[in-house]
Amino acid sequence: MESDCADIAELELQHNDKPKPHKCTMCDKRFVTKGQLSGHFRTHKQQNSYSCPHCEKCYTNCNSLRSHIDEFIRERNRSSVQSVANDLRRLETILSTAEFIVERNHTNAANVESVFSKGQT
Repeated sequence: MESDCADIAELELQHNDKPKPHKCTMCDKRFVTKGQLSGHFRTHKQQNSYSCPHCEKCYTNCNSLRSHIDEFIRERNRSSVQSVANDLRRLETILSTAEFIVERNHTNAANVESVFSKGQT
């Protein structure tokens, strides 16, 4: 655990050693790249600019939206698989019931035929 903390601290030091010429005009936070500043700046906007086409959730960056959509699709696929499995179980029950009825009717028909043929002799 201590080595993990040391690794994180070392990474932060390496990252903090880089010059950060890009400054946020809203909070004075500084960034190494313009892209980082742009991503950060969207957090200050009142309105989220990336909305999910499947639900009403909105996100400040496309990576968060992409993660949400990936999870949304995984969940929908799990639900679809579960629904298909439930349908298969219902169909198996119906098929078993139908086979039972056919077998019972066949046995009943054989019994009727047997009784009828005995009555004819």
